[in-house]
Amino acid sequence: MTYQSIIPLLAAFCNLVLVAFVSSRPLRREVKGAFTLWGCAIVFWSVGQYFLLTLSIFEIHLALFWARVMYLGILFLPVTLVHLTMCIVDIDRPRFLLGMYLVYGGFAFANTTELFIERVWYSVDRGMWQVVPGPVFWAWAFSYVAVFLAILMLLNHRQRVPPLHRTRLDFLIAAQAVVVAAGTHDLLPVMGIANYPFTPVYVIPVGSVAALLYGIFVSYSLLQHQLLDVQVVLSRVAAKMVRLGFVWIGSLVLLLLFGWLAPAGSFPPFAFFAAFIVIVISTLGASIFFPKLFGEHSVGLERKLLGDRFEYHDRISAFLKRIPAFRTQAELLEELDDLLSGVIGISQHATLLKDEQSEAFLAVKPLPASLQMVQSLEGTSPMVRYFYNTDAAYLSLSLHHGGHLQHSLADEARYAIQGLGLEICLVFRAGEQVIGLLLLGPKKSGDSFTPRDLEFLTDLMHSLSLLINHSRLTNQLLLSEEMDLLGRMSQGIAHDLNNLLTPVSTYFQVLQEDGDSAELRDGLLPSASRNLETVRSFIRESLFFSDTRSLKLQNVAVAGLLRQCVELAHSQLKLKRLSTVVHGSDDLEIPADFILLKRAIGNLISNAIHACPPAGAIELSALCVKGINGRKVCRIDVQDNGQGMSQQHLKKIGNPYFTTKDTGDENRGFGLGLAICRKVVLLHGGRVRFFSKEGWGTVVRLEIPMDTAQKMHTTPASSLPAAPVAAQAVGLEQS
Repeated sequence: MTYQSIIPLLAAFCNLVLVAFVSSRPLRREVKGAFTLWGCAIVFWSVGQYFLLTLSIFEIHLALFWARVMYLGILFLPVTLVHLTMCIVDIDRPRFLLGMYLVYGGFAFANTTELFIERVWYSVDRGMWQVVPGPVFWAWAFSYVAVFLAILMLLNHRQRVPPLHRTRLDFLIAAQAVVVAAGTHDLLPVMGIANYPFTPVYVIPVGSVAALLYGIFVSYSLLQHQLLDVQVVLSRVAAKMVRLGFVWIGSLVLLLLFGWLAPAGSFPPFAFFAAFIVIVISTLGASIFFPKLFGEHSVGLERKLLGDRFEYHDRISAFLKRIPAFRTQAELLEELDDLLSGVIGISQHATLLKDEQSEAFLAVKPLPASLQMVQSLEGTSPMVRYFYNTDAAYLSLSLHHGGHLQHSLADEARYAIQGLGLEICLVFRAGEQVIGLLLLGPKKSGDSFTPRDLEFLTDLMHSLSLLINHSRLTNQLLLSEEMDLLGRMSQGIAHDLNNLLTPVSTYFQVLQEDGDSAELRDGLLPSASRNLETVRSFIRESLFFSDTRSLKLQNVAVAGLLRQCVELAHSQLKLKRLSTVVHGSDDLEIPADFILLKRAIGNLISNAIHACPPAGAIELSALCVKGINGRKVCRIDVQDNGQGMSQQHLKKIGNPYFTTKDTGDENRGFGLGLAICRKVVLLHGGRVRFFSKEGWGTVVRLEIPMDTAQKMHTTPASSLPAAPVAAQAVGLEQS
C-alpha cells in the first residue's frame, strides 16, 4: 500500500458514511435517493481507483474488473448530479430524466463488455493500471457535458434564493465543482493525453483527493448550514468528537503530505498508521483528562469555523440574533417551526396569535388531528385568563406539577387540554397584554425540559414578542388609517349630496303642493337640473378609481395641450380676472393618453383658479429634464400665486375626498381632482410632487417619462404604488 492509494480509500469511507448519514435523516424520498445515487457513484469511483493503484502487474483480470467498477461510478456521475440538482432547485422532474437513467443504464451494461473498456494495461512509470476506451465510451464522454449544466442550474438558483440559503448552496456548488473538475482531469489519460501540455510531467490522478474534499465540504455544510434542510443536533459528547475529528483530519493530511515527500523507504506505511493511532489516542485521552487543554474558555476560532451548531442552546442563541433580520412575521414563524421541530426536537407544537376582531387566539397554520382542540382558544379560556392574571412566562401542563406555578386557574387550564400530550405553554406578551401562546409537546428524545431549557425558551419568547407586537401594531395602524379614510369619505359624500339634492327636493315638494308654474320653472328648475348634473359628475369621478384603465398612447405636444386646457377654463379665468402664461417648446412631445392627461391638467388648473385671489396669475410650463433615475422625463408645472397650503393640508394632499373648497355651495370640491390627477400620472409611470408655503402659493409638478418602454399600458387601480405623492413646504422661489 502506498500513500497515493490511501487517499481513495479514505474518500470512499468518508462518502459512504456521508451517504448513510443523509439517508437516515427525515428528508423527501426523492432527495434521499438522488443523494444516495450520487454518493454511491463517488464511492465506486474511489474504491475502483484504490485497487487500480494497488494491484500488481500480474493481476490483469482483477485490474479489468476494478476498472469496470470504477467506471460504473464515473459514468453515473452526470445523471445523478442532474437529478440531485433538480431536487435542490425544486424543478419538476420531466420524463427526459427517466430517459437519461435508461440511457446511462445502457452505458452501464456496455461497461461489462469491450464496447466501453477494451482492455487495461499497467503503466510502470506511473505505477498504476490504465484503461483503453471502447467506442461506447466516447458516446458517454459526449454526455459528460450534463455535469456542467447541473452546476449552472445551481448557480442560477442561488441568485433567486434569500441570502440565508445562499451559503448552503455555496459549499455544495464548490464541492461539486471540485469533483467535476477532478473527474474531467482524470479522463485526460484515457483520452490519450498522458502528460500535462508543454511539460514532461505525467497527469496525476486527483479524483480521489476531490472525492475526499467533497465529503469534507458537504459534511461541513450539513453541520454548519443545514444543507438539504438536514437539521444536525449534537450532544456534548458528539460535539467533542466533532472537534477531535477536525484535529484528526488535519493530522492525517499532514502525515500523508510528509509520507509523500519523504525519501522512498524512510516512512513505511506501518510508521504512518502507528503515528496516526498515537495521535488519536493521545488527543482523545487529553480531551477527557485535561479538557482545558483544548481551550474550553477560548472558542473564538472554533465558533468562527463551526458556528453555533453543537448544542441546541447555541442554536437558539444564534436564532435570537437573527430575529431582527426577518422581514415578515410569516418568515419568522416558519423559521420558528424549524427550530422547534428540527433543532430542539419537539414532537408537536402549536403557535396561536390573538385575533384583534374576535379576541380569540387562532393557530397560525393548520394543526394535526391530535391538536385540533387548540386550533382556536377563546379569550375567556382558562389558559388565557391564567396569563392575564399572572406575570408568569410559562405554565407547565403536567397535571402532577406543583411548586410556585401552582394556581387555581393553572389547574383549570391543565385539565382543559388534558390528553393532548402537551407539556409546556409559553406566552407572547406586549406589556400587560397577552398576544399569543406557544404550546409545546414532549421532546422526541423523551428527555424532560430542564431549567436551562426553560430559560432559553423564555428569552426566545421575549424576543419573538417584540417582532410580533410590531407587526400587530402596524396592522392596527393600517386599519385605523383605513377607517379614518372611510369616515372622511362618508362625511364628505353625505355633505355634498345633501347640499346638491336640497334644491331638487324643494322643487318636487313645491311642485306637489302648488303645481307647475312659470315662477317655479324659472326659479328652482335650473338649480335642480344643475345640481343633478353635478351629482352625475360626482358619480363618474368616483367610478374612475374602480376602473381598469388602458392607456391609448399617442404623441402629445405638451405646450399645445397646456394651451387647450387654458382655453377650456377661459370662462372661470375671466370671472376672476386671472392672467395665464404658458412656457414650453412646441417641439416637446411625449407618448401619453391625450384624454386622460388633459383631464389631469384641467383639474390642476381648476384648483389653481380656486386658490388664486382676484386678478391673480397662473403660470404653466413644460420642460424635458433628467429624472432621479437617469430617465428623461417631461416636467409639467402648474403654479398659482394664492395663499399656499399649511403643513397639515400638505400631509393629506392627494387623498380621495379631501378638499379645502368647503364653501357650502355647488362650488364645493369633491376632493377627487388631485386624486384623479395622481392616478393618471401613475398610469403613465410618473409621479406627482407638491411645493407650497403659506403666503407664497403652490406649484404642482407632474413628472412623466419620455419613453414608452416602462409605461403601464393596463394598470388596475389596486396595483398602483401606495405612496407616489411627494409634498414639500418650501418657498416657491426655491422650486
